[in-house]
Amino acid sequence: MPNITALTGVLLVSTGSYLLNIDLAKKGILEPVKAMFRERGSRLMLIVAFIYSLTASLGKLCVLRSSPVFFGTVYFGFLTICLFPISLIRMKGEIKPFFKNPVLYCLIGFAFGLSILCHFQAVQLVDVSLMISVKRTSLLFGVLYGHWLFGERQFSKRIVGATVMFAGLVMIVVS
Repeated sequence: MPNITALTGVLLVSTGSYLLNIDLAKKGILEPVKAMFRERGSRLMLIVAFIYSLTASLGKLCVLRSSPVFFGTVYFGFLTICLFPISLIRMKGEIKPFFKNPVLYCLIGFAFGLSILCHFQAVQLVDVSLMISVKRTSLLFGVLYGHWLFGERQFSKRIVGATVMFAGLVMIVVS
């Protein structure tokens, strides 16, 4: 059972999630929660979060029984083999975009490979829940990028929600 600090962290993460869409509360206090199920992107993210909650723990078991390099290579190699045909079908067999800038795609591949190695190394060293909590600090960057790069509106409300979520993640990590 989580201690009071961890439970407070979970409450802060939930509160921050609510605050991200606080502008919808004008229509009703539960409207920000309803929006998670109404909006396609939010629904898909909930599904991803559920799947990831299962695979993260299973990944830890696999890493502990092998190594971060071996499991990362095998797991993502398998995913690539399975998903590449689907990509080709969706792109109607058109693979020219991959060859327009091969150096860029090689750099992206290298960066992704490095992130996989770091991910599984961290999974091996600490509790999965702690590592995932720290990894979710990317939420702050997402809000900042959304504002700076894409001109998303309501930045002040979103950064408050993201900061509250980040405070919750910190509490979970230190608990």
